Amino acid sequence: MRDSIATWQQVDTALSRLLVIETEVGLTFAQAAIDAGSTAECLHCRILARRAYDNAGRWLTRARLTDEDTQALRNKLQLLGRTLRKLGDPLRDQNGNHDGRPQVVPPLK
Repeated sequence: MRDSIATWQQVDTALSRLLVIETEVGLTFAQAAIDAGSTAECLHCRILARRAYDNAGRWLTRARLTDEDTQALRNKLQLLGRTLRKLGDPLRDQNGNHDGRPQVVPPLK
């Protein structure tokens, strides 16, 4: 029994680390999109930032975090969402609607 408890604690720790990393990666790619020298590079970075945003949002509902950690991650995700909207990303609205197109990462040339 103790082994399973320890295992689940390790899973929770790993998941919280994943959430922090995904959010930071998303913010990094969003900033790279802002600083991009070309439209193709901007789009490439924006799509990668969106993937990180989606992944973090998906895993956030499954994580067992403290209220403080959850709020800190939500704040960062909100910042990332606002940045993505400024970059023209079609995020879901408050009703959960979106354009339905898959995000394809174009190759950089």
